[in-house]
Amino acid sequence: MNEITITQTLQADEFKNLLYNCWHYSNYWCSLDCDPAFDWYNATFPETSDLPCIEDKLWAYLKHDPSHRIEVQDTYSNEKFSLRWDMILEGSKTFVQDFPRHYEDFVSENDDAVTADVWLQCVCLGDVVYG
Repeated sequence: MNEITITQTLQADEFKNLLYNCWHYSNYWCSLDCDPAFDWYNATFPETSDLPCIEDKLWAYLKHDPSHRIEVQDTYSNEKFSLRWDMILEGSKTFVQDFPRHYEDFVSENDDAVTADVWLQCVCLGDVVYG
């Protein structure tokens, strides 16, 4: 046998920065309604509500409660769905397993808008459908 199997454990928080790039660069195929997340964060953590890191606010919101969700609309199909924490966990596995080039860019800190978009599509759609 000429095969080597490698298992790596990643912390979910390592994917948080991808959320920032999604916010800015995946808008060609989807829109994210993040206002409830921002409202929740600002009410829950008023002392830090002026922090500019939107990904911290979105991540904290989704991670805090399984019922928290960010509404996403696919602008091509007009399908609406809810981005939830469990989807992030499952979609991140798909990203790692099925898109090794983008995963390598992510772990080598060479990720960009394309990397983030592939990740978001894995999270929301279960595969890369656009781009």
